[in-house]
Formats: sequence, structure tokens, C-alpha cells
Amino acid sequence: MSKADVSILMEKVTEEEIREMDKELPSDVHLIEYLQGQDLILDAVRAYKMVDIFDIYHDYLNTKVIEGEITSFEIRSIRAGFGAIKPKLWQGN
Repeated sequence: MSKADVSILMEKVTEEEIREMDKELPSDVHLIEYLQGQDLILDAVRAYKMVDIFDIYHDYLNTKVIEGEITSFEIRSIRAGFGAIKPKLWQGN
């Protein structure tokens, strides 16, 4: 798996923000919810498989723990069902 398989669209968003933009987003958008220390964070991420998202985020957050940037993390959920545009047709950045 390469990092090209996972693309972060938006960081620190709310589910309401994503729902409002639903018609403008590709249908392969997932919402990942995780604790970083005591902070609950949601990111909008593009990927074909949820396991790819988990792997990238687990490695990234674990590195932050090792480097002492955060004390702990917990991936709470990865949810699909966002976006309405076929991924091939999406013209986003």
C-alpha cells in the first residue's frame, strides 16, 4: 500500500460540514474519528478501503506518540457513505 491510496481532503471537520458538502464530494470519502490525547478529531479522507485509512492513521499517530508529540491515541471509527460524485468524475484539488 502506498500513501497515494489515501488522500486527506479536510482535517478537523464536523460531520455536519461534510453532509453540507455531500453533493460536491466524491463517493469514496470516509470520515475517520479518532482521539489524539484528549482531543476528538474528525477528518474527511478519500480511499478505496477502510483498512488503508486505518493503517496510515495508525502509523502516523503512533509516530507522534513515539516522538512525544501526543501521549495517546485511539481510532474510534471509520465511516463511509459520504459524497455523491463518482470518484473518476470528481474534479477536486
